[in-house]
Amino acid sequence: LAAAAYKAGVGVEKGAEMLNLAAVHTFSEQGWRDAEAVVKGVVKPLGKEQLRLNRIKHNRACRAQPKYKDDIEFTDSDGIKHSIARGPICIDGSGDVRAYGHKVTGSQHCFVVYSLLTGDPLLLVHHQSSCQKC
Repeated sequence: LAAAAYKAGVGVEKGAEMLNLAAVHTFSEQGWRDAEAVVKGVVKPLGKEQLRLNRIKHNRACRAQPKYKDDIEFTDSDGIKHSIARGPICIDGSGDVRAYGHKVTGSQHCFVVYSLLTGDPLLLVHHQSSCQKC
């Protein structure tokens, strides 16, 4: 239930309220928060690792192009040298406002960067905020 609520963007309070109104015995509010934390704790590291592997794959595909120019090289503030591959990407994003009972209950947005060479996502940024007054 916690995974489905998280995926659907249902807040802890509204999910528990819905189940209580349907006379379904469920977690306490703290139990919901704990379950949500477990789901996030499992999914987030897996997603970060997959995005890292996608970026490596993208860099290799960029460097394998026949007309590839040199990497962009720079030194960071700690004096460490870095090299970044140049390649075609596509950027997309979207936002949404959630409402419950004609009251705005929060908003969410997502920003995604895709590799045009591999078709894989390279970066994913998601943010969700809930209105605590509703």
